[in-house]
Amino acid sequence: HTRYGTVTGVQTCALPILYPETDLAPVTPDIASVETPQLLDEQAVALHKQFKLPEEYVREIIKQGMPFTQWAKQYNTLEPITIANITIKNVKELKRKEKLDYDSVKFAPALLEQLNAGNIAASSVLAIQRRQAKGEEVDFAKYAQADQKQIESVLKELIERDPQAPLGALMGKAMTQLGGKADGKMVMALLKKLRG
Repeated sequence: HTRYGTVTGVQTCALPILYPETDLAPVTPDIASVETPQLLDEQAVALHKQFKLPEEYVREIIKQGMPFTQWAKQYNTLEPITIANITIKNVKELKRKEKLDYDSVKFAPALLEQLNAGNIAASSVLAIQRRQAKGEEVDFAKYAQADQKQIESVLKELIERDPQAPLGALMGKAMTQLGGKADGKMVMALLKKLRG
């Protein structure tokens, strides 16, 4: 309903008439079921406390609206700092060095899923992110992690060719030959084991 007000006999403006509905029962909201959103500072403290991440990472997670807690639960074979390095540190590196924009919320889940399952080597993550940022299709099978037998075979061959080579030289040759399909820590451990 609208009522027109008058001032000294001149009609001025339409004023709504506000009154309670008498034919409807009043509604009382149940505020116990309403979740109060966390303030940004509270979110930061909770993330820092739960995952022991640097403050810089925590700020970036909140700023980008990353579902970090969900990722940490879903990709539970990965350390939270590994997830943060992939979704924050690597992204900054791609931006700074190659002027590439990487949308972690969009691209990271597929990458994290493969890494979590052990289907790809950690050393291939940045190369995959580079391709994703360029909008290229990524065939994760090309980045499949070499198994222990393949790594040992490569290492034995390198040691046989040059038994006196320093450990660092063998490691470099092995990583080159494996083409990023093996974790460096695993390769070094196997190399030390084989060298005796």
